[in-house]
Amino acid sequence: MAKFSPETIEKHLRRKHPGCPDFAIAFFVAEIAKKNWKGATLGMAVGITMQNVLRHTMTDYDQLLLVGVHRKEARRRVQPKINAMIATWRNYPDRLASCFNETQMSGVENRRNVMPFVEGKTIRGWAVVPASDDAIWELKGIFEHKEEAETLAASLGSNYKVAFGEAEEGTDNFIFA
Repeated sequence: MAKFSPETIEKHLRRKHPGCPDFAIAFFVAEIAKKNWKGATLGMAVGITMQNVLRHTMTDYDQLLLVGVHRKEARRRVQPKINAMIATWRNYPDRLASCFNETQMSGVENRRNVMPFVEGKTIRGWAVVPASDDAIWELKGIFEHKEEAETLAASLGSNYKVAFGEAEEGTDNFIFA
């Protein structure tokens, strides 16, 4: 079985994912180092760990399963968000550090309780967005309280849903958290 040293894991993460925040690197190093990775390369171990952590802490994956969406379909729905986050970590070291904080990595409920807030020109909160992933993007609003967003979404009909994330002030650019 392959067991990777924390130093080797950290070096790999910093080289392959220079945009990954330091606190996330520390978290991933600890998660990867404590496991035996039978037949896996370090890159596979990092990829599996990142995918799992991001799927369960930064997407609606678990909620989709709870409402009866099949695992394969739930994974399909959340995968673009995971891919985008990992791609950002690979390419933009300065940009991502401001998008996530330690509380966000500690769990979905904790993350949502400490937000929303404005950071520079980024507003974090509950947004009303098209329900279909295939829909043309249109941010209808972003709110501090989930109930406010749900009220607007209900008034717009079943083609809209409420999602937690962040938006650039004055734009329709929204990133699911």
